[in-house]
Amino acid sequence: LADTLCRTSFSQKRQSASHFESYTPRHLDIIKCQIYRFVALYPHKIPASDKDRHAWQQVIQKHIFNEIGYQCPSDLVSTFITETRKLVKQYQHQKAIENAKLFTLNTLIDKAQHGEFGFGGTRKCEQSCLLIPHTVTQELEHIKVTGARGNKSKGDLWRVQQLCGSGGLLEVLCKQSGCDILGSEHGEAHLTFRHGNNDYTIISVAEYYSKLLNNDRNLGFVLLTNDKAMYTIASGKGIPVVSLNTLNEHLQTQSAEHEWKASYLRDSFIKSGFVGGFARKHLVEDAVHTLKARQAKEASDEHKS
Repeated sequence: LADTLCRTSFSQKRQSASHFESYTPRHLDIIKCQIYRFVALYPHKIPASDKDRHAWQQVIQKHIFNEIGYQCPSDLVSTFITETRKLVKQYQHQKAIENAKLFTLNTLIDKAQHGEFGFGGTRKCEQSCLLIPHTVTQELEHIKVTGARGNKSKGDLWRVQQLCGSGGLLEVLCKQSGCDILGSEHGEAHLTFRHGNNDYTIISVAEYYSKLLNNDRNLGFVLLTNDKAMYTIASGKGIPVVSLNTLNEHLQTQSAEHEWKASYLRDSFIKSGFVGGFARKHLVEDAVHTLKARQAKEASDEHKS
């Protein structure tokens, strides 16, 4: 619903109407979505926490109700101020959590814009890309729909609002050649057996691309996840998998100036202790070769100093 609001122009409605439409309880869902949209997209317009009720009332009336052609009843102003204040606190808490992480879409977009991630580089061996299976995009759409009705946590809904839709982070990263959102014909279509469980489907897609891209000379595919069950099952199937939490902990020890080329990311995955695929001799050799090359470089740098 919030995504629909973002794409719909209300300017003509405001210009043609002699007065704003009065709010009724049947408009509650669209007003809630407008609150989500306003808080997420325009945090600089949100009053400071110590501002009085009058300042909040002006913001609620102008940016939430009037923006989409409605008038807030005076007897409900306090209710919507309380709801908006609560969502602002939740959003700020969520942003603080996200900002503590380094491997995020915002970082990937920034790196891609500077030619430090994605397919922008001239050397094919250093190109990299984030693959998003069709099942994942379906899950995001499901969260967006059910979350708007209160069936999902606010944190999930904040993330989906930022990821999806026109101008969302995934679309921006795709335009920067750093992401590929796969259609069902690219991933799931190759599966001989479709699982009812989304996690198993995602693991099966990862297994297909692991076999396709990992060969005797190259670790070309790694599954990134924070889901412990998915992590365990994928590693048991021999799919190289990295915990995003562990990866972020490692990246925090590194310089932010690094280009996130394929060789650097591969090295980071290995240092983060990726599991899965070690039963395959070529992946062991690939990991050892990368580590030896890094140790040789460190020894050379120490000798020079």
